[in-house]
Amino acid sequence: MTTMNETQQNLPASKFRRILAYLIDQIGFFLIEALEPDGDQNMGLFSLLLIMFLYYFLMEVIWDRTLGKLIMGIMVVDAKRVNYKEKRMTKLIFIRTLCRYIPFDHLSFIFMSNASGQASWHDQISGTKVILSTSRSATYFTVVPN
Repeated sequence: MTTMNETQQNLPASKFRRILAYLIDQIGFFLIEALEPDGDQNMGLFSLLLIMFLYYFLMEVIWDRTLGKLIMGIMVVDAKRVNYKEKRMTKLIFIRTLCRYIPFDHLSFIFMSNASGQASWHDQISGTKVILSTSRSATYFTVVPN
């Protein structure tokens, strides 16, 4: 994991970092799918979608990041970032995770600006953004310049 100084903390994560984090997570899903025994294709797809949902939801609720985001030094935060409240973040992450299943959500990433850290529909609809950060405390409990 890359280290960051204080001036780099809390900046919007670049699209490049986000794409690499996404690819790292997808490699894990590919391995899970490859290990699944052949059988009912519909049940296999349902199982994979459920695993993906649980992976994104649980990882981002518990650690504010997936494995890919951890490796890339980025995390999901409340776009308002007034303070950290677990109940609010759980709701935002649940919405964020559901929005990943919107058709063409991945394409929204290509066409949207990343200046605010909200580079896709699942960011904007859920009120979250992805920033460079190494810890929750450095993000929510320190003074963030405007």
